[in-house]
Amino acid sequence: MRQISFVFLWFVVLVMPWEDIFAIPGLTSFAKILGICAVLSGLAGALFSGRLRLPYALGWVVLFSAWCAISARWAPEHHGPDMEMPLRRAISYLLLLSFVWLIFSTVDNPKRLRSLMRACILGTSMMVANMYLGYLHAGVPLNTDTEVRYSAEGANENGVAFFCSLSILFAFYLITRREKSGLELPKWFYWGFIVAAGLAVPLTGSRAGTVSLGIVGFVLLGRLRKINWKARLALVVAVMLVAILIPRLVGRSTISRITGGVTATDSTRLNAWRTGMKAWVDTPVLGVGAGCYGDIMVAEGFRNMPAHNTVISVLVENGLVGFALYFAYWWIIIRRAMRLPKADWLFWFGALASLLPVVLTTSAEYWKPLWFLGALVLCQAATDKAPVASRRRIPVLRPGSAGPPLPPLRLRPVTDQDGQ
Repeated sequence: MRQISFVFLWFVVLVMPWEDIFAIPGLTSFAKILGICAVLSGLAGALFSGRLRLPYALGWVVLFSAWCAISARWAPEHHGPDMEMPLRRAISYLLLLSFVWLIFSTVDNPKRLRSLMRACILGTSMMVANMYLGYLHAGVPLNTDTEVRYSAEGANENGVAFFCSLSILFAFYLITRREKSGLELPKWFYWGFIVAAGLAVPLTGSRAGTVSLGIVGFVLLGRLRKINWKARLALVVAVMLVAILIPRLVGRSTISRITGGVTATDSTRLNAWRTGMKAWVDTPVLGVGAGCYGDIMVAEGFRNMPAHNTVISVLVENGLVGFALYFAYWWIIIRRAMRLPKADWLFWFGALASLLPVVLTTSAEYWKPLWFLGALVLCQAATDKAPVASRRRIPVLRPGSAGPPLPPLRLRPVTDQDGQ
């Protein structure tokens, strides 16, 4: 059953980048159906085997979900009669909890961890291909002065940029740590994806995504000395291709948007932040209620919009109590990443750092890719915990050294029977 559950999970990760494109009318998205099948098979496997892997870090998520549900009691007192929003938000976090648990319970070895990375890369490849089809169909002239942002069908530009940045990091990881057995994609596919995804990020016009791509670039440069000369040369060629193609394919106004100053969108976000912090001062401990940020914006005369900042959103909606519960979970994940061996520490901490621009510019507290990355960090930390006996170092004898001490001799008296 665990194998079946992992197969469903693999397809969930595959469709995660473009799950909003396909949906069954009147029912739900295809990704949710796969997720339900994966969770049910995972629960069945845990019941039959009697083995339930549950990281204690998820306890903070349970407490936070309960706090979101409880906030329905005081949310209507401040911002309207909609008591269902906190309950919906609590259910969303419970679903994310089941998603993280499923990854942690089924991904119990490095081979499966790399398999989920491949699924994410393949899903992002489909999304990038859809984006380039839209680019070619639009027929936009090169170096146009009109600001044009591209995205996959039904996907947000910032989400596309983040998936590209994260998948570039995954692709480089799989290039440098290839499996000797099993199904593995060729290296040329990974290098081609790195070029295509690296060019797709500026085409989206996402400044947060561009910063994430820059962080990923620093991580790759940090690994440059640890790889062979072939991978080093291929990485230099890939970076040069992206640098040459960006000014040719991306409009000048889009590049100016990425490198420019404050825009109208930034002013709107600043107003949202000020309004949220003003409401938080009135209820600093309890918050205004989970999912009620849009209500306080409407009450102040603005349109219904999220906070566009994960930290502010969690603090305003859930107060200091919910803020502590939510970020206690993420603090555990950061600590797990920092305690990994040096090579893994640089990779996973860099992946978490690439999330920072998204967290500071969008309300991503219940965004599935955010929790997917956190679950992979938990899995990596769990697989690195080898038994103590396997980590015991055998002393090496050197010329002139006495070596390890010998066990003491135990003498016994000689009897007549010994001489016979």
